[in-house]
Amino acid sequence: MSSKPARSPFDLYAGAGVTTALLHYQGHEPVNVATFLGWTVGVQMLLLVAAVWVRTRRTPKAVVIIGSVVALVGLVLVVSPGGSNSFDALGLTFALVAMVGCALYYVISARPSDGLPPVALAAAGLLLGGIAAAFLFNRAGRYEAERERYLRLAEGGQKPRIMMIACCDSRVHVTAIFGADQGEFFIHRNIANLVPPFSPNGDHHGTSAAVEYAVTSLNVAHLIVVGHSNCGGVRGCHDMCSGNAPHLDEESSFVGRWMDILRPGYERTTNIADIEERVKAMELEAVRISLNNLMTFPFVRDAVENETLTLHGLWHDIGEGGLDVYDSDTDSFQPVG
Repeated sequence: MSSKPARSPFDLYAGAGVTTALLHYQGHEPVNVATFLGWTVGVQMLLLVAAVWVRTRRTPKAVVIIGSVVALVGLVLVVSPGGSNSFDALGLTFALVAMVGCALYYVISARPSDGLPPVALAAAGLLLGGIAAAFLFNRAGRYEAERERYLRLAEGGQKPRIMMIACCDSRVHVTAIFGADQGEFFIHRNIANLVPPFSPNGDHHGTSAAVEYAVTSLNVAHLIVVGHSNCGGVRGCHDMCSGNAPHLDEESSFVGRWMDILRPGYERTTNIADIEERVKAMELEAVRISLNNLMTFPFVRDAVENETLTLHGLWHDIGEGGLDVYDSDTDSFQPVG
């Protein structure tokens, strides 16, 4: 015999509280989308099955029971070792299927005379609580999961094996390109990823100082120059050298004097008729020139000759996501993969 559902917001508050408590318990883990849905939906389905029976004394429809099983499978995939990375999409799919199953149950079983079933309020509360808790614990969860690594980086100092010299361009994110994390790359960025020749004249040399520190203090094993497509600095150098940017030729232009490093690259590409192809060729020249200039630094040259340091050149296609590597034997760039 079924009892008439009470029209009370209690279920809403209770559901929100339950989900908040669940995510608080799970707060030591990073809360990504799949983890959030896996935890909240997986447990929600079990609670809803129980709520349907307790509040209405009606056996839950098969779709709810099936949805519960599906949600639990998704939960296992999401929270298993490596699950948040390897099975993120799969766990998310399972959780979404469970949510659809729950919604179908409400559509099928609700009677107009009952008004809004208490279990629907409970579900809404669970979802709202989950969303709130996900926002609250996301940052804390990520920190807790990485606490040991952060402490190791703070107390043990940095020990990167690779130095990256990249462009200041906001579209070039070398850690994202290579999937690197904090502490893995020593990164220096400047206009057009250029390295000036060795010139200890007492002036301020940011790039040279970064190279010296990386090679002599951090003892990096690899030094990589990363060029890229659609580089504004290289385009500016082309316009300056072709007489179309007189403001860069002014002695007071910091950008112009910095791009003088690339002037030899412009001279070597004047035989290319198409302007866009010429600018791309200059982007590759920026990498070549930087690699050659690196070898004018005595400490870099010594490390290379002692085989404790290797120099590399890369060119990244922003639009296509491609990556070309410089082959010094053929003096050409070859696509990776």
